Amino acid sequence: MIAALKCYLAIAAYRVDQSGDTVLSTWDFIQIARLSKPMVFEGLTILEAFGLIQIYPREASNTHAFGLGELTTGFRKVPQDVVAAGLPLIANRGAASLDALKLYLALLYNRNEEDNSTTISHVKLREYTGIRPENIVRAYSVLHTANFVVIERLATGGANGHPLNVYRMRGDFAGRRPRLQRPSEQRRSDRAADRAIPF
Repeated sequence: MIAALKCYLAIAAYRVDQSGDTVLSTWDFIQIARLSKPMVFEGLTILEAFGLIQIYPREASNTHAFGLGELTTGFRKVPQDVVAAGLPLIANRGAASLDALKLYLALLYNRNEEDNSTTISHVKLREYTGIRPENIVRAYSVLHTANFVVIERLATGGANGHPLNVYRMRGDFAGRRPRLQRPSEQRRSDRAADRAIPF
């Protein structure tokens, strides 16, 4: 399941826009998410089986186009800069990594677009993700290490006396930074630049 969530984040992060598809090769997934080839295939198979993505083969360059399926209507932006830098830092095994990825998706879904924060209780996060409250701190630690999110402050006044955590989402949600090239595109650009250097 970790591979599936990593692939999903990679697809969402490299999506051209909210209505478009993402074009990625297997090698792109390997580089972006630090997954092995079998893990990429497993992850994409799970996503497709659950109807979370559609896969459209392309003839050129051994790539596929990916659509985000019915979730398009509820799509929340994924900051490409943060995902590209931080996804490789999240381990491919272990409950903490799985919980961290589930937590991140829940935080993104509930993000306040005005200040890129998510104010939510552990109880509500459990409803969204199934993560036990005592494991949320561990999951948050993984996200913090990958520089995905930081708890800015603790607020009081949650329902039934439960504290509300305020999570500040890191990254370029406003599209101010240039979009990153796919790893395969960057590799082609680097090779072209190397061939152009006179010796």
